[in-house]
Amino acid sequence: GSFGTLLMLPKMAAVARGHERMSALVRILSEILVDMLPFLSLMGFVILTNAFAFELLSPDDGEYSGPANAWFVAYSLTLGSFNGETYTDSLLMTFFFHYFTLFVNIVLLNVLIAIISDTYTRVTEKTASRSLLQRAQLLLELEETMPQSELDDKRLFPAWLHVLQRRNTTSVLQRDSVLAEAAEGKQKLDKIAVCLDKVAMGVEQLNADRSSIVTRMAHVEEMVAMMLPQEQVTCTSTPDLRTATAVRTRRRRLGGA
Repeated sequence: GSFGTLLMLPKMAAVARGHERMSALVRILSEILVDMLPFLSLMGFVILTNAFAFELLSPDDGEYSGPANAWFVAYSLTLGSFNGETYTDSLLMTFFFHYFTLFVNIVLLNVLIAIISDTYTRVTEKTASRSLLQRAQLLLELEETMPQSELDDKRLFPAWLHVLQRRNTTSVLQRDSVLAEAAEGKQKLDKIAVCLDKVAMGVEQLNADRSSIVTRMAHVEEMVAMMLPQEQVTCTSTPDLRTATAVRTRRRRLGGA
């Protein structure tokens, strides 16, 4: 009966795989137990060797009398349960006591924490995909145990087709390369657009300066015409070259020389 109740735990864990959060927790616990097997082997070896050492150093009627008692007392020592008078009988017992407690409670405990942290990080990186996989495996297991009459029921099993495709890493890399080239080309186009804007601003400034020069030349022509009334001042402009020249023609009177 006691073993039967313990076997309910893995059964419950198998059913809990269908839940998203519970499946992640079950996966973490199972992976931690698997990764802890080498550590547990080392831990058992350390407890066993120190238990034999304490048994050889302790008196025949002491706590370490017999292999079973030695193992139990050494294991209790890892949990912090001990009798101080037992380890003060000899100098070697005191030395082994300090060595065992420091090595187990500090070194091995930190190693265990590191193993659990590494396993937790590794499992949580693929929580979503593993949760879907566990759910699919649970559905397959349930279908294998169901009778054929229920499997033929369209309400329970509609005619759906589930297709699983492996992700093509090559196409993903090609897509990323194309996107990177497109981003680089966009940056170059932006730089060219900025340069064109600067050129357009320079052309506008040149046109403004040209208009100012033409206006000033016309003003100069008017002043010259006012100062020399006997001279005929004509202004010709070439539209293509956009230049202005002033031609002065002196006319002599008929009665002159």
